[in-house]
Amino acid sequence: MSNQSSRNLSAVVLLTAMLFSFVLFFILRRSERAQLEGEFDRRSQDRALAIQKDLNSDMDVPEYLRLLYDKNGNHRPGSEVAFVREFKNFVTTILPHEADFQSIWWVPLVLSSERTAYEKNSQAFVAPGFRISEQDSRGQTVNARARREY
Repeated sequence: MSNQSSRNLSAVVLLTAMLFSFVLFFILRRSERAQLEGEFDRRSQDRALAIQKDLNSDMDVPEYLRLLYDKNGNHRPGSEVAFVREFKNFVTTILPHEADFQSIWWVPLVLSSERTAYEKNSQAFVAPGFRISEQDSRGQTVNARARREY
């Protein structure tokens, strides 16, 4: 075999090997990319489902509160005591299992004409010494000043 033929054969073998390497590289790259995209999709789906489950759980809390509120007659006169008891029960038993809620407050609208009765009722059934209060300009808690509603 001549030197020229030997060089041509070497060039063909080299080019074939390079072509094979490039083809193999792109096939492996495509396969690895598909595998990574599949893993990404699976993890994304898992996270999306976890977020959806968390949101669904969070949406239960307002629904429980609505049912609790409706059960107690939308605050018919005299229903406040039952509502406060059930609300306290809800907050102390169910709410601690809901990590996304730091606190829930029940703050009813109290008309000026109902203030005295509301405070007395709350002192008897909710907390001794209860009063409708506010902060003054120094940040001190004081009795709320007179107004139309609280």
